[in-house]
Amino acid sequence: MPVGELYELGEVWNSETALPNYVQEYVAAIERYPFTQLTCVRYIKSTYLLEVIFEVERPQHVPVPIEFEEHIALVIHSNDNSIPEAWALRKNFPQTLHQNLTPPNQPRSLCVFDQSRYDVIGWLTPIGFVDRVAHWLRRAAIEDLHTENQPLEPLLLTRNLLLVSRTAFLADQPNDVAWIVERIAETEDPLILRATAIPVSTLTAQVVQKFGFVMLPLAAGVSHIRIIEYLPRTLQDLHDLFSRIELDDELIEALRSLIRTAKRSVFWSQLSTRKLIILLVLPKSRTHGGDQETVETWAYLVNHTLEDLGGKYGLFSRHDGVLAELLTWDNPHDLEQVPLVPLKPIFHLDQEFAQSLSSISVRDLSVTAVGAGALGSHIILNLARQGFGKWLIIDDDYVLPHNLVRHALSPFFEGQNKAESLSNEICLLFKDADASRSVKRNFHECIDTTSNELRAIESSDLILDFSASLSVSRQVALLEGKSDRVSGFISPNGRFFILLVQNKTCVPRLDDLNAQFAAAAANDLRLEGIFTDGDTKIYYAGSCRDASVQLSQDIVAAFAAVGSNWIKQNVEHLKPGIFVWRLSLDSFATEHFTIPVYEAISQISQGWNIRVSTNVIGMMRDWREQRLPNETGGVLLGTVDILHRIIHIVDLLPSPSDSTEWPTTYIRGTANLSAQIEHRHKLSGGDLRYIGEWHSHPRGSSSQPSATDLEAHQYILDQMAAEGLPGIVLIQGDSSSPFILADFKL
Repeated sequence: MPVGELYELGEVWNSETALPNYVQEYVAAIERYPFTQLTCVRYIKSTYLLEVIFEVERPQHVPVPIEFEEHIALVIHSNDNSIPEAWALRKNFPQTLHQNLTPPNQPRSLCVFDQSRYDVIGWLTPIGFVDRVAHWLRRAAIEDLHTENQPLEPLLLTRNLLLVSRTAFLADQPNDVAWIVERIAETEDPLILRATAIPVSTLTAQVVQKFGFVMLPLAAGVSHIRIIEYLPRTLQDLHDLFSRIELDDELIEALRSLIRTAKRSVFWSQLSTRKLIILLVLPKSRTHGGDQETVETWAYLVNHTLEDLGGKYGLFSRHDGVLAELLTWDNPHDLEQVPLVPLKPIFHLDQEFAQSLSSISVRDLSVTAVGAGALGSHIILNLARQGFGKWLIIDDDYVLPHNLVRHALSPFFEGQNKAESLSNEICLLFKDADASRSVKRNFHECIDTTSNELRAIESSDLILDFSASLSVSRQVALLEGKSDRVSGFISPNGRFFILLVQNKTCVPRLDDLNAQFAAAAANDLRLEGIFTDGDTKIYYAGSCRDASVQLSQDIVAAFAAVGSNWIKQNVEHLKPGIFVWRLSLDSFATEHFTIPVYEAISQISQGWNIRVSTNVIGMMRDWREQRLPNETGGVLLGTVDILHRIIHIVDLLPSPSDSTEWPTTYIRGTANLSAQIEHRHKLSGGDLRYIGEWHSHPRGSSSQPSATDLEAHQYILDQMAAEGLPGIVLIQGDSSSPFILADFKL
């Protein structure tokens, strides 16, 4: 190939002077590589250019005009922190994918690395670089630099950023919205700007004074990705670019329209000194004439004021200090004197993109969260940041200094309501005022049949309770509607994390599960110490209620991660259950297990709802079988909800050793009974208590009470009336279900 068709850069190196060792290593690599020939060494300042002929391994006919022999300059810098470059010396070398943008009339720069130079320096060898260039040429010839599933590369590259909503690029902007663009970083490199939409109705001279820039959106037709060969640096360059995509006339018309509108505005005195940002939408196709595959969005800061641009676009001129509009517009002129600053638009985060970044796909869910404390704040933000849910957050508490040890919010929110602060954080995250709402009241105050809050809660797809309040969990269980419901809490000693789940079937309910968990805490060795260890309180103010627990942030964060991950993984197919994670405080490893859950049979008696877990029925039947032909019995344990007049029977104690058991008679003894009841009460965290009695009937007998049973029940009724509770006796005979003998006496 004649030398005239190649770029000749720098001066030829004097062969009498030895090359530096780092350059000699590349020369040796070129000599060893089978398809390369070094033709010349050139020198520009502290940079060496090794001119190399590469024999390209390519088919006879190729879609991209890469020659069988290509002249490539390997550019070796003296700086240890720089990586070598590859420049195509052929002046008509084609524009391809994976080229770095270069100024006009300069060699094309091949993009052979997809990592930062700091990462490349650690592994790159001279022979490895030569091989990468050869590989690049081979793949470029057959148009294989991009695989089919790779996204098309950006048309323009810059470090300067514009943080902006996608809606700002709409050609038809709504008339009721204006954009404030302001600098959010003091650095010049990179320049970082943020655009915020505000209602036009709020515009005042003071607000307009905040406008650092004015934005103008433009959209092009579908373009092939090779359309841009260099980075526009002046307004004239941009016009030249736009002429290639048939947008030049539209740019002139749009600019003139924007400037004339601003000139006639009451805010012209402020806007005249503002600069322009042009927003460009470039639909792209993978091949020439192909269908649109993706859309690139770019922005250019025009580094002249609107008044200056009005003059250069022939709209008006200044005479004797007065700015006058021209009756006949002049042609645009001196645009090469107007510098451009390219900006890369970074779109505001939305929930769809957040889900994509988090590798999840969840339908639109309305989520109510009760409790925005340490655990709740972390789980709520963990989920919200992943684009999970539209939120309603309820809490009447405030962010106080001691909360900041474990709370997800920063000191910026100190003294503010927790629910409102979390909600604002989520709305700010997505720049969406509808992403979250808050209720700054106690949850129990929202449970009013006429309140809008109650309707919103009951219509939620998912209700999350992180209040660590038994009364709240019970109330959530009783809400109308078919919401899935999850109640989560950390044990007082910080070793256990528990999720109680009630799905749309409402069988069993959360209050059933709370009572069953209390029974499990008293009986399941895997839960040993869950309520009896730890629970040290620290007081942060003078009242006895001003107490907080000792619990480290890393434990809260670990369990919050477990909880949020479990919720997002299971939300589409929630099954009722009690799910437990036990943490090793030494290794910080977690063990996951489930507690069996049971349905409850229910009987209403004088306003009291007696709910018996089916496992208790199973235990009565087992003890009956073991003691036949004699009758047997014992005491019932459970929980009491005075507010809602609900009693949950979830456990029992068998017959004490001093009991009388005959085929037709049972008299319960008392040996060690009080101690056993107290022990289980303590193990359950104070929830389990004595509820009533149970006994069996002999084989061949039903569960119906006898006259003796009714007489004994009257005694129990009198005893329990002293506590304001119903007297309860369960009788188990041959039938599968027991007879529930319950009554209430004032």
